[in-house]
Amino acid sequence: MYDPEANPWDAFMRRLAGKKSPERNDCGYPGRFDHEDVARIHGWGVEGEGPCDYPTGCPWYKEGRCPFHSREGGLALVTIDVKQLYGEIAKLEKLPEYVAQAKELAGKGQDVVLTGQGPVWLYLVVAHALHGLARSLSYDSPITGKVVIFDHNPF
Repeated sequence: MYDPEANPWDAFMRRLAGKKSPERNDCGYPGRFDHEDVARIHGWGVEGEGPCDYPTGCPWYKEGRCPFHSREGGLALVTIDVKQLYGEIAKLEKLPEYVAQAKELAGKGQDVVLTGQGPVWLYLVVAHALHGLARSLSYDSPITGKVVIFDHNPF
């Protein structure tokens, strides 16, 4: 949980900006908000969501355990649960919405994994839409394990 004594500058900026203390640790590291980027307080990010902006002060990052950032500085693996794109019943007429949502979740240049329950046509269209955006794309299920669809990582 957030400890204002651990980062007095952050606590001061929160008071100055009239922002409350954060209520979540996104990555699970107990000292997550001791390393918070104060720019997030001023509206350049969503408070309490997403990866921290400057992970280099975090012990989990230094140990290579950060679930959001790789040691090379890029974002870690992005997992998209296809079922979450459509809810209960996937509808062809909502396909552009599903694709837009998947693209937003995937970002650019990331390693993406598609998983979860979904119709084959939705998996195919989303995979096609992510080609050119994602660095790599995999499918993962409890039965097959991870299956690489494409990998454009030069390393």
